[in-house]
Amino acid sequence: MLASMYDDDPGLGVTDRRVVCFQHCTTIHQPVATLWLRNLSADPVIGREPSPQRLFTSLHFAGGHKPTFEWLVSELWSRFQSEICEHRFSLDSKTGIFRPFDDVDKRFICEATVNP
Repeated sequence: MLASMYDDDPGLGVTDRRVVCFQHCTTIHQPVATLWLRNLSADPVIGREPSPQRLFTSLHFAGGHKPTFEWLVSELWSRFQSEICEHRFSLDSKTGIFRPFDDVDKRFICEATVNP
């Protein structure tokens, strides 16, 4: 999934300047991936190969680390290994527990990608 975020254009067919940015959400106190405009105060994630800069981390999320692709994978894996392996990507705001995407989540994601 991260490789796709790094390699693929998040513009969804629109020639705008949107990129995927990992940041710390102060509401749920967890990292989130969001679409941002490219003119943001964030660091590009550096990969193994030269690539258009499409994946970023906010300055707060990186916490002073140089955000390489390998660092981001390691950071997310160390925090969310069981959630990732069990496909639990949606945080239930009532229980604070990660769960699989439900129909409401999938509909929200679909609508967000069609009408960003």
